[in-house]
Amino acid sequence: MPERGNGTPDVLDEARWELEFLLRMQVPAGKPMAGMAFHKMHDAGWTALPTRPELDAEQRELHKPSTAATLNLAATAAQCARVYAPYDAAFAARCLDAARRAWTAARANPDVLAPASDNTGGGAYEDADVSDEFYWAAAELLTTTGESQYRDAVTSSPHHTKPADAFWWGGTATLGRITLATVPGSGLPAEDVSRLRGLLTTAADGHLSTMAGQGYPVPLPATGYAWGSNSSVADNAMVLAVAYELTGQQRYRAGALESLDYLLGRNALDLSYVTGHGERHSENQHHRFWAHQNDPSLPHPPPGSLAGGPNAALEDPVAKEKLAGCAPAACYVDDIGSYSTNEVAINWNASLAWLAAFAAERRGVPAVPAVQVAPAAVTVAEGGSAPVGVRLSAAPARDVTVTVARSSGDQDLSAAATLVFTPGNWAMAQQVPVSAAQDADTSAGTATFTAGGPGVQPAVFTATEADDDAPAASCTVAYRIDNAWGNGFTATVSVKNTGTSALSGWTLGWSFAGDQRIGNAWNATVNQSGSTVTARDAGWNATLEPGGSASFGFQATYAGTNAPPARFTLNGAPCS
Repeated sequence: MPERGNGTPDVLDEARWELEFLLRMQVPAGKPMAGMAFHKMHDAGWTALPTRPELDAEQRELHKPSTAATLNLAATAAQCARVYAPYDAAFAARCLDAARRAWTAARANPDVLAPASDNTGGGAYEDADVSDEFYWAAAELLTTTGESQYRDAVTSSPHHTKPADAFWWGGTATLGRITLATVPGSGLPAEDVSRLRGLLTTAADGHLSTMAGQGYPVPLPATGYAWGSNSSVADNAMVLAVAYELTGQQRYRAGALESLDYLLGRNALDLSYVTGHGERHSENQHHRFWAHQNDPSLPHPPPGSLAGGPNAALEDPVAKEKLAGCAPAACYVDDIGSYSTNEVAINWNASLAWLAAFAAERRGVPAVPAVQVAPAAVTVAEGGSAPVGVRLSAAPARDVTVTVARSSGDQDLSAAATLVFTPGNWAMAQQVPVSAAQDADTSAGTATFTAGGPGVQPAVFTATEADDDAPAASCTVAYRIDNAWGNGFTATVSVKNTGTSALSGWTLGWSFAGDQRIGNAWNATVNQSGSTVTARDAGWNATLEPGGSASFGFQATYAGTNAPPARFTLNGAPCS
Protein backbone atom coordinates (compact mmCIF):
# COMPACT_ATOMS: atom_id res chain seq x y z
CA MET A 1 0.00 0.00 0.00
CA PRO A 2 1.33 3.47 -0.79
CA GLU A 3 1.18 4.68 2.83
CA ARG A 4 3.49 1.95 4.13
CA GLY A 5 6.19 3.31 6.39
CA ASN A 6 4.33 6.30 7.85
CA GLY A 7 4.06 4.84 11.36
CA THR A 8 0.35 4.03 11.07
CA PRO A 9 -0.94 0.52 10.31
CA ASP A 10 -1.84 0.31 6.63
CA VAL A 11 -5.37 -0.84 7.32
CA LEU A 12 -6.00 2.34 9.31
CA ASP A 13 -4.64 4.48 6.49
CA GLU A 14 -7.15 2.82 4.16
CA ALA A 15 -10.07 3.03 6.61
CA ARG A 16 -9.42 6.73 7.18
CA TRP A 17 -10.46 7.53 3.60
CA GLU A 18 -14.01 6.38 4.34
CA LEU A 19 -13.97 7.85 7.85
CA GLU A 20 -13.19 11.27 6.42
CA PHE A 21 -16.21 10.92 4.15
CA LEU A 22 -18.46 9.99 7.08
CA LEU A 23 -17.23 12.93 9.11
CA ARG A 24 -18.03 15.28 6.23
CA MET A 25 -21.60 13.93 6.19
CA GLN A 26 -22.29 15.49 9.61
CA VAL A 27 -24.31 18.71 9.68
CA PRO A 28 -21.98 21.49 10.90
CA ALA A 29 -22.54 23.44 14.11
CA GLY A 30 -24.81 26.46 13.72
CA LYS A 31 -26.90 24.82 10.99
CA PRO A 32 -30.40 23.32 11.36
CA MET A 33 -30.17 19.78 12.81
CA ALA A 34 -26.50 20.35 13.71
CA GLY A 35 -24.71 17.11 14.61
CA MET A 36 -27.05 14.89 12.60
CA ALA A 37 -25.69 12.94 9.64
CA PHE A 38 -27.10 13.07 6.13
CA HIS A 39 -28.68 9.73 5.31
CA LYS A 40 -27.02 9.21 1.93
CA MET A 41 -25.79 10.80 -1.28
CA HIS A 42 -26.32 9.55 -4.83
CA ASP A 43 -27.57 10.49 -8.30
CA ALA A 44 -31.03 11.93 -8.83
CA GLY A 45 -31.83 9.04 -11.18
CA TRP A 46 -30.53 5.57 -11.90
CA THR A 47 -27.59 5.72 -14.30
CA ALA A 48 -27.20 3.50 -17.32
CA LEU A 49 -24.99 0.42 -17.26
CA PRO A 50 -22.12 0.99 -17.90
CA THR A 51 -21.35 4.61 -16.97
CA ARG A 52 -17.84 5.88 -16.39
CA PRO A 53 -17.78 8.23 -13.37
CA GLU A 54 -16.58 11.27 -15.31
CA LEU A 55 -19.36 10.73 -17.88
CA ASP A 56 -22.16 10.58 -15.33
CA ALA A 57 -24.56 13.38 -16.31
CA GLU A 58 -26.97 12.86 -13.41
CA GLN A 59 -27.25 15.47 -10.64
CA ARG A 60 -25.74 14.33 -7.33
CA GLU A 61 -28.12 14.80 -4.41
CA LEU A 62 -27.59 14.95 -0.66
CA HIS A 63 -30.52 13.36 1.18
CA LYS A 64 -31.97 14.62 4.44
CA PRO A 65 -30.42 13.54 7.76
CA SER A 66 -31.73 10.48 9.55
CA THR A 67 -31.42 9.16 13.07
CA ALA A 68 -30.05 5.84 11.83
CA ALA A 69 -27.24 7.47 9.84
CA THR A 70 -26.42 9.75 12.77
CA LEU A 71 -26.09 6.82 15.16
CA ASN A 72 -23.99 4.90 12.64
CA LEU A 73 -21.65 7.89 12.58
CA ALA A 74 -21.63 8.09 16.39
CA ALA A 75 -20.67 4.42 16.72
CA THR A 76 -18.05 4.46 13.97
CA ALA A 77 -16.47 7.73 15.12
CA ALA A 78 -16.32 6.50 18.73
CA GLN A 79 -14.47 3.39 17.59
CA CYS A 80 -12.22 5.61 15.45
CA ALA A 81 -11.28 7.64 18.52
CA ARG A 82 -10.27 4.49 20.38
CA VAL A 83 -8.36 2.80 17.57
CA TYR A 84 -6.48 5.80 16.17
CA ALA A 85 -5.45 7.26 19.53
CA PRO A 86 -1.98 5.58 19.60
CA TYR A 87 -1.17 6.81 16.09
CA ASP A 88 -2.88 10.17 15.54
CA ALA A 89 -4.15 11.87 18.66
CA ALA A 90 -5.56 14.86 16.75
CA PHE A 91 -7.63 12.69 14.40
CA ALA A 92 -8.79 10.55 17.33
CA ALA A 93 -9.97 13.69 19.17
CA ARG A 94 -11.78 14.88 16.04
CA CYS A 95 -13.57 11.52 15.79
CA LEU A 96 -14.61 11.56 19.43
CA ASP A 97 -15.97 15.10 19.13
CA ALA A 98 -18.02 14.03 16.09
CA ALA A 99 -19.29 10.95 17.95
CA ARG A 100 -20.41 12.97 20.96
CA ARG A 101 -22.17 15.55 18.79
CA ALA A 102 -23.88 12.82 16.79
CA TRP A 103 -25.10 11.08 19.96
CA THR A 104 -26.50 14.32 21.35
CA ALA A 105 -28.22 15.13 18.05
CA ALA A 106 -29.74 11.65 17.77
CA ARG A 107 -31.10 11.86 21.31
CA ALA A 108 -32.71 15.16 20.39
CA ASN A 109 -34.10 13.72 17.12
CA PRO A 110 -34.83 10.06 17.90
CA ASP A 111 -37.42 9.43 15.21
CA VAL A 112 -36.13 11.08 12.03
CA LEU A 113 -36.62 7.99 9.88
CA ALA A 114 -35.63 7.57 6.24
CA PRO A 115 -38.71 6.85 4.08
CA ALA A 116 -38.99 3.67 2.04
CA SER A 117 -40.17 5.74 -0.91
CA ASP A 118 -36.78 7.48 -1.32
CA ASN A 119 -35.43 4.88 -3.75
CA THR A 120 -34.86 6.70 -7.04
CA GLY A 121 -31.23 6.67 -8.08
CA GLY A 122 -30.20 4.66 -5.00
CA GLY A 123 -31.56 2.31 -2.38
CA ALA A 124 -33.85 3.75 0.30
CA TYR A 125 -32.09 2.04 3.24
CA GLU A 126 -35.15 2.71 5.34
CA ASP A 127 -35.11 1.68 9.00
CA ALA A 128 -38.21 2.00 11.16
CA ASP A 129 -36.53 0.76 14.37
CA VAL A 130 -33.35 2.53 15.45
CA SER A 131 -33.18 1.11 18.98
CA ASP A 132 -30.40 -1.21 17.83
CA GLU A 133 -28.42 1.75 16.44
CA PHE A 134 -28.79 3.53 19.78
CA TYR A 135 -27.45 0.43 21.53
CA TRP A 136 -24.46 0.09 19.20
CA ALA A 137 -23.55 3.78 19.44
CA ALA A 138 -23.85 3.74 23.24
CA ALA A 139 -21.67 0.61 23.43
CA GLU A 140 -18.90 2.18 21.36
CA LEU A 141 -19.01 5.49 23.24
CA LEU A 142 -19.02 3.67 26.59
CA THR A 143 -16.03 1.54 25.64
CA THR A 144 -14.12 4.60 24.43
CA THR A 145 -14.97 7.00 27.28
CA GLY A 146 -16.23 4.90 30.22
CA GLU A 147 -18.78 7.64 30.94
CA SER A 148 -21.90 6.86 32.92
CA GLN A 149 -24.37 8.45 30.47
CA TYR A 150 -23.42 5.88 27.86
CA ARG A 151 -23.38 3.04 30.42
CA ASP A 152 -26.92 3.94 31.42
CA ALA A 153 -27.98 3.89 27.75
CA VAL A 154 -26.41 0.45 27.28
CA THR A 155 -27.83 -1.21 30.38
CA SER A 156 -31.33 0.24 29.90
CA SER A 157 -31.58 -0.91 26.29
CA PRO A 158 -33.75 -3.98 25.63
CA HIS A 159 -31.01 -5.23 23.31
CA HIS A 160 -28.63 -5.64 26.25
CA THR A 161 -30.32 -8.87 27.35
CA LYS A 162 -31.71 -10.16 24.04
CA PRO A 163 -30.05 -13.04 22.15
CA ALA A 164 -27.31 -12.09 19.73
CA ASP A 165 -29.10 -11.76 16.41
CA ALA A 166 -27.64 -11.42 12.91
CA PHE A 167 -26.16 -8.04 12.09
CA TRP A 168 -26.51 -6.12 8.84
CA TRP A 169 -26.92 -2.46 7.82
CA GLY A 170 -30.42 -2.40 9.30
CA GLY A 171 -29.60 -4.36 12.45
CA THR A 172 -26.51 -3.35 14.43
CA ALA A 173 -27.10 -4.49 18.03
CA THR A 174 -24.72 -7.43 17.83
CA LEU A 175 -21.93 -5.09 16.75
CA GLY A 176 -22.38 -3.43 20.14
CA ARG A 177 -22.44 -6.79 21.89
CA ILE A 178 -19.16 -7.81 20.22
CA THR A 179 -17.44 -4.60 21.34
CA LEU A 180 -18.66 -4.90 24.94
CA ALA A 181 -17.66 -8.57 25.09
CA THR A 182 -14.19 -8.22 23.63
CA VAL A 183 -12.79 -4.73 24.30
CA PRO A 184 -11.68 -3.75 27.84
CA GLY A 185 -12.75 -0.39 29.24
CA SER A 186 -16.52 -0.49 29.33
CA GLY A 187 -16.63 -0.68 33.13
CA LEU A 188 -19.60 -3.05 32.96
CA PRO A 189 -19.95 -5.54 35.84
CA ALA A 190 -18.12 -8.81 35.26
CA GLU A 191 -21.38 -10.75 35.21
CA ASP A 192 -22.69 -8.45 32.48
CA VAL A 193 -19.64 -9.09 30.30
CA SER A 194 -19.83 -12.82 30.97
CA ARG A 195 -23.51 -12.88 29.95
CA LEU A 196 -22.77 -11.00 26.70
CA ARG A 197 -20.03 -13.46 25.89
CA GLY A 198 -22.46 -16.29 26.52
CA LEU A 199 -24.96 -14.71 24.12
CA LEU A 200 -22.33 -14.61 21.39
CA THR A 201 -21.12 -18.19 21.91
CA THR A 202 -24.74 -19.38 21.93
CA ALA A 203 -25.28 -17.66 18.61
CA ALA A 204 -22.09 -19.28 17.31
CA ASP A 205 -23.34 -22.70 18.45
CA GLY A 206 -26.49 -22.07 16.44
CA HIS A 207 -24.44 -21.34 13.34
CA LEU A 208 -22.44 -24.54 13.82
CA SER A 209 -25.66 -26.51 14.14
CA THR A 210 -26.91 -24.99 10.88
CA MET A 211 -23.65 -25.84 9.15
CA ALA A 212 -23.72 -29.45 10.37
CA GLY A 213 -27.02 -30.08 8.59
CA GLN A 214 -25.84 -29.04 5.12
CA GLY A 215 -23.84 -30.65 2.34
CA TYR A 216 -21.64 -27.58 2.00
CA PRO A 217 -21.02 -26.20 5.50
CA VAL A 218 -22.29 -22.62 5.55
CA PRO A 219 -23.83 -20.65 8.45
CA LEU A 220 -27.00 -19.96 6.50
CA PRO A 221 -30.28 -21.90 6.58
CA ALA A 222 -31.93 -23.03 3.35
CA THR A 223 -34.36 -20.12 3.74
CA GLY A 224 -31.51 -17.63 4.10
CA TYR A 225 -30.52 -17.26 0.44
CA ALA A 226 -31.74 -13.71 0.00
CA TRP A 227 -30.28 -10.55 -1.53
CA GLY A 228 -26.68 -10.32 -0.29
CA SER A 229 -26.61 -13.85 1.15
CA ASN A 230 -22.82 -13.90 1.00
CA SER A 231 -22.77 -10.91 3.32
CA SER A 232 -24.80 -12.92 5.84
CA VAL A 233 -22.30 -15.78 5.51
CA ALA A 234 -19.37 -13.47 6.26
CA ASP A 235 -21.21 -11.71 9.12
CA ASN A 236 -22.20 -14.99 10.79
CA ALA A 237 -18.65 -16.28 10.32
CA MET A 238 -17.44 -13.23 12.22
CA VAL A 239 -19.59 -14.31 15.18
CA LEU A 240 -17.98 -17.76 14.99
CA ALA A 241 -14.55 -16.14 14.94
CA VAL A 242 -15.40 -13.96 17.94
CA ALA A 243 -16.54 -17.07 19.82
CA TYR A 244 -13.13 -18.60 19.11
CA GLU A 245 -11.45 -15.44 20.43
CA LEU A 246 -13.51 -15.66 23.61
CA THR A 247 -13.17 -19.40 24.28
CA GLY A 248 -10.18 -20.71 22.32
CA GLN A 249 -12.33 -23.67 21.24
CA GLN A 250 -11.24 -24.95 17.85
CA ARG A 251 -14.74 -25.78 16.59
CA TYR A 252 -15.53 -22.08 16.29
CA ARG A 253 -12.36 -21.37 14.35
CA ALA A 254 -13.09 -24.30 12.05
CA GLY A 255 -16.59 -22.99 11.44
CA ALA A 256 -15.30 -19.53 10.55
CA LEU A 257 -12.74 -20.97 8.12
CA GLU A 258 -15.29 -23.30 6.53
CA SER A 259 -17.51 -20.27 5.95
CA LEU A 260 -14.61 -18.56 4.19
CA ASP A 261 -14.10 -21.77 2.18
CA TYR A 262 -17.71 -21.46 1.02
CA LEU A 263 -17.15 -17.91 -0.22
CA LEU A 264 -13.94 -18.99 -1.97
CA GLY A 265 -15.54 -21.83 -3.92
CA ARG A 266 -16.49 -24.79 -1.76
CA ASN A 267 -20.16 -24.39 -2.55
CA ALA A 268 -22.92 -25.81 -4.72
CA LEU A 269 -21.69 -23.91 -7.79
CA ASP A 270 -17.97 -24.73 -7.41
CA LEU A 271 -17.35 -21.00 -7.86
CA SER A 272 -15.40 -18.45 -5.84
CA TYR A 273 -17.54 -15.39 -5.20
CA VAL A 274 -14.35 -13.34 -4.63
CA THR A 275 -12.89 -11.87 -7.81
CA GLY A 276 -9.36 -12.92 -8.65
CA HIS A 277 -9.24 -15.74 -6.08
CA GLY A 278 -9.79 -19.34 -7.14
CA GLU A 279 -9.58 -21.24 -10.41
CA ARG A 280 -13.19 -20.21 -11.18
CA HIS A 281 -14.39 -16.92 -9.77
CA SER A 282 -16.92 -14.15 -10.31
CA GLU A 283 -15.77 -11.49 -12.75
CA ASN A 284 -18.89 -9.72 -14.03
CA GLN A 285 -20.30 -8.19 -10.87
CA HIS A 286 -22.96 -5.48 -11.13
CA HIS A 287 -21.10 -2.18 -11.29
CA ARG A 288 -21.22 0.97 -13.42
CA PHE A 289 -17.46 1.12 -14.04
CA TRP A 290 -16.22 -2.45 -13.50
CA ALA A 291 -18.25 -3.27 -16.56
CA HIS A 292 -16.01 -5.20 -18.93
CA GLN A 293 -18.86 -7.54 -19.87
CA ASN A 294 -20.75 -4.62 -21.42
CA ASP A 295 -17.79 -2.56 -22.61
CA PRO A 296 -14.41 -4.26 -23.27
CA SER A 297 -12.64 -0.93 -22.72
CA LEU A 298 -13.69 -0.97 -19.05
CA PRO A 299 -12.11 -3.22 -16.41
CA HIS A 300 -13.36 -6.29 -14.64
CA PRO A 301 -13.79 -5.87 -10.86
CA PRO A 302 -10.40 -5.79 -9.13
CA PRO A 303 -9.29 -8.84 -7.13
CA GLY A 304 -11.02 -9.15 -3.76
CA SER A 305 -14.50 -7.90 -4.65
CA LEU A 306 -17.29 -10.01 -3.08
CA ALA A 307 -20.40 -10.84 -5.10
CA GLY A 308 -23.78 -10.70 -3.33
CA GLY A 309 -24.41 -14.41 -3.87
CA PRO A 310 -27.41 -16.72 -4.33
CA ASN A 311 -30.83 -15.08 -4.03
CA ALA A 312 -33.75 -17.49 -4.27
CA ALA A 313 -36.19 -14.61 -4.87
CA LEU A 314 -34.71 -13.89 -8.34
CA GLU A 315 -35.31 -10.13 -8.12
CA ASP A 316 -33.96 -8.95 -11.46
CA PRO A 317 -34.81 -9.77 -15.10
CA VAL A 318 -31.53 -11.57 -15.81
CA ALA A 319 -31.90 -13.85 -12.80
CA LYS A 320 -35.51 -14.61 -13.69
CA GLU A 321 -34.53 -15.53 -17.23
CA LYS A 322 -31.45 -17.62 -16.46
CA LEU A 323 -32.18 -19.15 -13.05
CA ALA A 324 -35.82 -20.26 -13.17
CA GLY A 325 -36.32 -23.33 -11.01
CA CYS A 326 -32.93 -23.06 -9.29
CA ALA A 327 -32.25 -24.58 -5.90
CA PRO A 328 -31.72 -21.77 -3.34
CA ALA A 329 -27.95 -22.25 -3.03
CA ALA A 330 -27.61 -22.24 -6.82
CA CYS A 331 -29.65 -19.09 -7.51
CA TYR A 332 -26.68 -17.06 -8.70
CA VAL A 333 -25.46 -15.96 -12.11
CA ASP A 334 -22.19 -14.15 -12.86
CA ASP A 335 -23.82 -11.59 -15.13
CA ILE A 336 -23.46 -7.82 -14.80
CA GLY A 337 -27.20 -7.39 -15.26
CA SER A 338 -28.12 -9.58 -12.27
CA TYR A 339 -28.10 -6.95 -9.57
CA SER A 340 -30.02 -9.14 -7.13
CA THR A 341 -27.37 -11.92 -7.14
CA ASN A 342 -24.20 -10.22 -8.36
CA GLU A 343 -24.16 -6.79 -6.73
CA VAL A 344 -21.15 -5.47 -4.79
CA ALA A 345 -21.27 -3.40 -1.59
CA ILE A 346 -18.76 -1.88 0.79
CA ASN A 347 -20.37 -3.45 3.88
CA TRP A 348 -20.11 -6.92 2.33
CA ASN A 349 -16.45 -6.43 1.54
CA ALA A 350 -15.80 -5.08 5.04
CA SER A 351 -16.92 -8.38 6.56
CA LEU A 352 -14.85 -10.33 4.05
CA ALA A 353 -11.78 -8.25 4.92
CA TRP A 354 -12.34 -8.90 8.64
CA LEU A 355 -12.80 -12.63 8.07
CA ALA A 356 -9.75 -12.90 5.80
CA ALA A 357 -7.62 -11.11 8.42
CA PHE A 358 -8.85 -13.56 11.07
CA ALA A 359 -7.94 -16.51 8.84
CA ALA A 360 -4.47 -15.10 8.22
CA GLU A 361 -3.66 -14.14 11.80
CA ARG A 362 -5.48 -16.59 14.09
CA ARG A 363 -3.97 -20.00 13.65
CA GLY A 364 -5.05 -23.04 15.63
CA VAL A 365 -1.71 -23.43 17.36
CA PRO A 366 0.84 -20.63 17.43
CA ALA A 367 3.18 -21.58 14.62
CA VAL A 368 6.92 -21.16 14.46
CA PRO A 369 7.42 -19.16 11.26
CA ALA A 370 9.14 -21.07 8.48
CA VAL A 371 11.74 -19.49 6.24
CA GLN A 372 10.62 -19.47 2.60
CA VAL A 373 13.12 -19.14 -0.26
CA ALA A 374 12.23 -18.52 -3.90
CA PRO A 375 13.45 -19.90 -6.15
CA ALA A 376 14.46 -23.08 -4.34
CA ALA A 377 17.00 -23.82 -7.08
CA VAL A 378 18.96 -21.13 -8.89
CA THR A 379 21.47 -21.19 -11.74
CA VAL A 380 24.34 -18.68 -11.50
CA ALA A 381 26.50 -17.71 -14.45
CA GLU A 382 30.21 -18.12 -13.78
CA GLY A 383 31.59 -14.76 -12.66
CA GLY A 384 28.06 -13.45 -12.01
CA SER A 385 25.32 -13.53 -9.42
CA ALA A 386 21.61 -14.31 -9.16
CA PRO A 387 19.13 -13.28 -6.45
CA VAL A 388 16.98 -15.44 -4.21
CA GLY A 389 14.16 -13.98 -2.16
CA VAL A 390 13.89 -14.84 1.55
CA ARG A 391 10.79 -14.23 3.68
CA LEU A 392 8.82 -15.87 6.50
CA SER A 393 5.61 -17.89 6.28
CA ALA A 394 3.96 -16.04 9.17
CA ALA A 395 4.47 -13.12 11.52
CA PRO A 396 6.98 -13.78 14.31
CA ALA A 397 6.09 -12.86 17.88
CA ARG A 398 9.18 -10.64 17.97
CA ASP A 399 12.10 -9.68 15.73
CA VAL A 400 14.03 -12.69 14.41
CA THR A 401 17.39 -12.92 12.65
CA VAL A 402 17.84 -15.24 9.67
CA THR A 403 21.35 -16.13 8.54
CA VAL A 404 22.05 -17.38 5.01
CA ALA A 405 25.20 -19.47 4.51
CA ARG A 406 26.56 -22.30 2.37
CA SER A 407 26.19 -25.64 4.14
CA SER A 408 27.83 -27.91 1.54
CA GLY A 409 29.08 -28.07 -2.03
CA ASP A 410 31.28 -26.11 -4.42
CA GLN A 411 33.14 -23.29 -2.70
CA ASP A 412 33.05 -21.25 -5.92
CA LEU A 413 29.38 -20.63 -5.07
CA SER A 414 28.76 -18.23 -2.20
CA ALA A 415 25.93 -16.44 -0.45
CA ALA A 416 26.16 -14.85 2.97
CA ALA A 417 23.60 -12.57 4.56
CA THR A 418 22.09 -11.66 7.91
CA LEU A 419 18.44 -10.65 7.61
CA VAL A 420 16.13 -9.24 10.29
CA PHE A 421 12.38 -9.90 10.08
CA THR A 422 9.88 -8.11 12.29
CA PRO A 423 6.16 -8.65 12.97
CA GLY A 424 5.62 -5.89 10.43
CA ASN A 425 7.87 -6.89 7.52
CA TRP A 426 7.86 -10.71 7.68
CA ALA A 427 5.96 -11.07 4.39
CA MET A 428 8.31 -8.87 2.35
CA ALA A 429 10.96 -10.93 0.56
CA GLN A 430 14.52 -9.74 1.16
CA GLN A 431 16.89 -10.36 -1.73
CA VAL A 432 20.13 -12.30 -1.20
CA PRO A 433 22.71 -12.46 -4.04
CA VAL A 434 24.22 -15.85 -4.84
CA SER A 435 27.59 -15.52 -6.59
CA ALA A 436 29.72 -17.87 -8.71
CA ALA A 437 33.45 -17.21 -8.88
CA GLN A 438 35.25 -17.11 -12.23
CA ASP A 439 37.53 -20.12 -12.63
CA ALA A 440 39.32 -22.14 -15.30
CA ASP A 441 37.73 -25.56 -14.77
CA THR A 442 34.99 -26.95 -16.97
CA SER A 443 32.77 -28.45 -14.27
CA ALA A 444 29.41 -26.95 -13.32
CA GLY A 445 29.55 -27.04 -9.53
CA THR A 446 26.58 -27.10 -7.16
CA ALA A 447 26.13 -26.04 -3.54
CA THR A 448 23.45 -26.19 -0.87
CA PHE A 449 22.64 -23.18 1.31
CA THR A 450 20.71 -22.94 4.56
CA ALA A 451 18.62 -19.97 5.70
CA GLY A 452 17.68 -20.19 9.37
CA GLY A 453 18.13 -18.97 12.90
CA PRO A 454 16.56 -18.97 16.38
CA GLY A 455 12.77 -18.86 16.40
CA VAL A 456 12.25 -19.97 12.78
CA GLN A 457 12.10 -23.21 10.82
CA PRO A 458 15.06 -23.24 8.41
CA ALA A 459 14.92 -23.65 4.64
CA VAL A 460 17.47 -24.88 2.14
CA PHE A 461 18.07 -23.97 -1.48
CA THR A 462 20.54 -25.07 -4.11
CA ALA A 463 22.69 -23.19 -6.60
CA THR A 464 24.30 -24.49 -9.77
CA GLU A 465 27.16 -22.81 -11.57
CA ALA A 466 26.67 -22.23 -15.30
CA ASP A 467 30.28 -22.81 -16.30
CA ASP A 468 31.31 -20.70 -19.27
CA ASP A 469 34.41 -22.88 -19.76
CA ALA A 470 32.37 -25.92 -20.75
CA PRO A 471 32.15 -26.74 -24.45
CA ALA A 472 28.93 -25.66 -26.07
CA ALA A 473 26.51 -28.32 -27.21
CA SER A 474 25.68 -28.63 -30.85
CA CYS A 475 22.14 -27.29 -30.50
CA THR A 476 20.03 -24.18 -30.72
CA VAL A 477 16.80 -23.34 -28.91
CA ALA A 478 14.00 -20.96 -29.88
CA TYR A 479 11.54 -19.89 -27.15
CA ARG A 480 8.41 -18.07 -28.28
CA ILE A 481 5.44 -16.75 -26.24
CA ASP A 482 2.41 -17.38 -28.45
CA ASN A 483 -0.38 -15.87 -26.36
CA ALA A 484 -0.49 -13.95 -23.09
CA TRP A 485 -3.33 -12.70 -20.89
CA GLY A 486 -3.79 -11.30 -17.36
CA ASN A 487 -1.78 -13.89 -15.42
CA GLY A 488 -1.21 -16.62 -17.98
CA PHE A 489 0.45 -17.46 -21.28
CA THR A 490 1.23 -20.23 -23.77
CA ALA A 491 4.66 -20.78 -25.29
CA THR A 492 6.35 -22.92 -27.93
CA VAL A 493 9.92 -24.22 -27.50
CA SER A 494 11.89 -25.59 -30.46
CA VAL A 495 15.23 -27.41 -30.13
CA LYS A 496 17.46 -28.13 -33.14
CA ASN A 497 20.38 -30.57 -33.37
CA THR A 498 23.17 -28.58 -35.07
CA GLY A 499 25.76 -31.31 -34.51
CA THR A 500 26.95 -34.11 -36.80
CA SER A 501 25.57 -37.04 -34.80
CA ALA A 502 21.98 -38.11 -34.22
CA LEU A 503 20.54 -37.83 -30.71
CA SER A 504 18.53 -40.79 -29.43
CA GLY A 505 16.49 -39.30 -26.64
CA TRP A 506 16.72 -35.73 -25.41
CA THR A 507 16.10 -33.66 -22.28
CA LEU A 508 15.91 -29.88 -22.43
CA GLY A 509 16.41 -27.88 -19.24
CA TRP A 510 16.06 -24.26 -18.17
CA SER A 511 15.20 -22.05 -15.19
CA PHE A 512 12.62 -19.27 -15.08
CA ALA A 513 13.78 -15.94 -13.66
CA GLY A 514 10.29 -15.11 -12.35
CA ASP A 515 7.44 -17.04 -10.71
CA GLN A 516 6.16 -18.76 -13.85
CA ARG A 517 4.43 -22.09 -13.17
CA ILE A 518 3.71 -24.59 -15.96
CA GLY A 519 0.29 -26.21 -15.72
CA ASN A 520 0.21 -28.51 -18.74
CA ALA A 521 2.28 -29.28 -21.84
CA TRP A 522 2.08 -31.10 -25.16
CA ASN A 523 4.58 -33.00 -27.35
CA ALA A 524 6.95 -33.40 -24.39
CA THR A 525 6.88 -34.55 -20.77
CA VAL A 526 7.49 -31.40 -18.73
CA ASN A 527 8.24 -31.26 -15.01
CA GLN A 528 8.95 -28.23 -12.82
CA SER A 529 10.60 -27.99 -9.40
CA GLY A 530 10.78 -24.45 -8.11
CA SER A 531 12.03 -22.40 -11.03
CA THR A 532 13.82 -25.35 -12.70
CA VAL A 533 12.10 -27.00 -15.67
CA THR A 534 12.97 -30.23 -17.52
CA ALA A 535 11.28 -31.26 -20.78
CA ARG A 536 11.81 -34.82 -22.03
CA ASP A 537 10.93 -36.19 -25.43
CA ALA A 538 7.52 -37.80 -25.84
CA GLY A 539 8.93 -41.01 -27.32
CA TRP A 540 7.75 -40.57 -30.85
CA ASN A 541 9.98 -37.48 -31.23
CA ALA A 542 12.96 -38.88 -29.31
CA THR A 543 15.35 -39.05 -32.27
CA LEU A 544 16.93 -35.85 -33.52
CA GLU A 545 18.92 -36.37 -36.71
CA PRO A 546 21.64 -33.81 -37.58
CA GLY A 547 19.80 -30.68 -38.64
CA GLY A 548 16.55 -32.07 -37.22
CA SER A 549 14.36 -30.29 -34.68
CA ALA A 550 11.50 -30.94 -32.27
CA SER A 551 8.94 -28.55 -30.87
CA PHE A 552 6.65 -28.69 -27.87
CA GLY A 553 4.36 -26.26 -26.11
CA PHE A 554 3.02 -25.49 -22.65
CA GLN A 555 0.57 -23.30 -20.75
CA ALA A 556 1.68 -21.46 -17.61
CA THR A 557 0.74 -18.79 -15.09
CA TYR A 558 2.74 -15.92 -13.62
CA ALA A 559 2.23 -12.94 -11.31
CA GLY A 560 5.25 -10.73 -11.84
CA THR A 561 7.37 -10.37 -14.96
CA ASN A 562 7.35 -12.97 -17.72
CA ALA A 563 10.89 -12.82 -19.14
CA PRO A 564 12.05 -15.73 -21.32
CA PRO A 565 14.69 -18.08 -19.87
CA ALA A 566 18.27 -16.90 -20.41
CA ARG A 567 19.92 -20.32 -20.74
CA PHE A 568 18.98 -23.78 -22.00
CA THR A 569 20.76 -27.13 -21.75
CA LEU A 570 20.29 -30.17 -23.96
CA ASN A 571 21.17 -33.43 -22.25
CA GLY A 572 23.15 -31.38 -19.71
CA ALA A 573 25.17 -29.27 -22.15
CA PRO A 574 24.37 -25.63 -22.97
CA CYS A 575 22.64 -24.61 -26.20
CA SER A 576 22.84 -21.34 -28.07
